[in-house]
Amino acid sequence: ERHPHSTHGLIGPRPGTWRVSWRPLVTCADDSPGTMKRVLVSVWREWSVYEWSPEDLMVRDALRAFIDKEIRPHSDELESGRLAPYDILRKLLSTFGVDQMAEDALAKELAAEEARAAGDTGAGSRSRGGASAASGGMSQSAFIMLNCELSSVSLGLVTSLGVSMGLTSSTIRSRGTLAQKKRWLPGLVSLGKIGSWAITEPDSGSDALGGMKTTVRRDGDD
Repeated sequence: ERHPHSTHGLIGPRPGTWRVSWRPLVTCADDSPGTMKRVLVSVWREWSVYEWSPEDLMVRDALRAFIDKEIRPHSDELESGRLAPYDILRKLLSTFGVDQMAEDALAKELAAEEARAAGDTGAGSRSRGGASAASGGMSQSAFIMLNCELSSVSLGLVTSLGVSMGLTSSTIRSRGTLAQKKRWLPGLVSLGKIGSWAITEPDSGSDALGGMKTTVRRDGDD
């Protein structure tokens, strides 16, 4: 709900401050047997959102045009699983140059890590606010906007993109050796390869790294 003193919008030409209302429905037992009482809880909170730049809004409009042409007509097939998401996602990344940006950002990141491993303490570190391989080479605002716009038409696409380029890539980036990063990340950050997340293992779940058990068996000489 719009804040009464705000003249701005949330994600649009005039972003600013909004008042957001959560109204969860809580059900609890009454004193009388067999009856239930519903309690409606309203929580109001002031919050600030991103202030989109003119460049961000141009990206948003281009994203919406792509979505309307390439994704929305196939939303039912995507959500039902009749159409795999990866060809459409690769076309999206290619259209906006995200695949190349991601590969370039990763190359710089790996070169800096290799230099640090060789003893160059002045080698660059990961950027906190700008483009990085983790966000597909995009700025944080563009990365957030991409996910927001995709969410409006297909949450399955967001999940497919997030698991492969997000969870899988970020785990290798944070825990893998330099050799592993060089081997696996170039394909993953551009969606040339598809990553998966082992959350269906019985002892793993969302705490995949804490509960996962790995067994290694040598098979061959290499």
